[in-house]
Amino acid sequence: RRQRQMCIRDRWLGLLISSVIIHHVFFLLALYGTLTVSLVYTLNIGVAVLGAARLIQSKSWKSVLTFRRSQLSATDSILIFSILLIVLCAFTAASSPQTLVDGLVYRFPYLEHLAKFGELPFHQYLWAWLIPNPTIIQFVSGYYAFGEVGAAWTVLLLFMVLGKLCYDFCFMFTSNNSYSLLAALLVLSCPIIWLFSTAAYNDIPIVVYSLAGLFLVLVAAREKSYSLLCTAALLMGFAGSIKLNAPIFLLITLALLILVSEKIRQFIFRPQLTAAIAIGLLAMAPWYIWVYLQTGNPFFPFLQQSFTTLPEFSTFSAYSAAAIKTYGFTISLSSILELPWSMSFNTSRFGGYLDGTLGPALIIATPLLLLGIGRRVSFSCKWQPELSLLLALSLSSVLALVA
Repeated sequence: RRQRQMCIRDRWLGLLISSVIIHHVFFLLALYGTLTVSLVYTLNIGVAVLGAARLIQSKSWKSVLTFRRSQLSATDSILIFSILLIVLCAFTAASSPQTLVDGLVYRFPYLEHLAKFGELPFHQYLWAWLIPNPTIIQFVSGYYAFGEVGAAWTVLLLFMVLGKLCYDFCFMFTSNNSYSLLAALLVLSCPIIWLFSTAAYNDIPIVVYSLAGLFLVLVAAREKSYSLLCTAALLMGFAGSIKLNAPIFLLITLALLILVSEKIRQFIFRPQLTAAIAIGLLAMAPWYIWVYLQTGNPFFPFLQQSFTTLPEFSTFSAYSAAAIKTYGFTISLSSILELPWSMSFNTSRFGGYLDGTLGPALIIATPLLLLGIGRRVSFSCKWQPELSLLLALSLSSVLALVA
């Protein structure tokens, strides 16, 4: 069983690590204005060949054939069919011309500049170009090959990884296919998750890299593997470079895990932790340094009172104030406690009627999933606190990150 889980993990873990490494190579090339189509194709083909060789050598592909020959219950078959249907609908939508505003206004002009000049663009009138944009660098390969549809397919690939990751999260604790498939189905069918899987947006990558890092922290503690802990730090550090709210969520979640789990505390507070922290910071650092050099504030357009933002960019603080007023969200304890309800039912910027981002199905079904898993896992299990905590965070707080 342990070998099967490691093979399952290797499939998506290799993809995510490769994508992070390729991003940093492309970032350096674009920083010096030397990102060309030939280099993009050469690097991607080389990584694909190495990955295929690794799969053949490990023979993990044989487990796919074993799975196909295994007996599936009627419930499992229905859940798998539902997941495949959701992915098929997402593929159809992602293969259509892009219509969401942020992609058309910010990301595709950015990609056009990269394709034309091979360098990172700078445009002081489009403030979104002055914040970290690592996912746009990841869109480059698909964009060069298939245009805007190729960029959207990059997100769709991570959407499928998200489903597998949710399955692995649940299966690690329950060893039950039905509950694990249900966890994947709940996340993939969430309205905003599905919608953003069809567009060149940042949000699916944030969720995938964040959850992958948290998953590896738990696996590393169980297997006492500091190499996995360093890998987790790499993925979480990269997630933290995508959007400024990701580091906040990750730090809070890690603090809660350390608080509730003696096993994690005994594992994590060792000298090797320094190496993991350094790797995480290195994964985050390039974009924050670039933003600092351009604007004088590494957290632009936020915290402008705490950093010396260059005068030509200081007016963007008004944009943040207008956004807070539009959404009615303030940084207060009451707003944070009400976040799951607000994210599920009240996220319209045009009125107070019920039209939440997450949808009511998430709040209705999550307690049923928790109860079902609680029956499968012994209450004397040392992992029970982390199980309940991570499922709740995975299906509510992490999804709130999307908005």
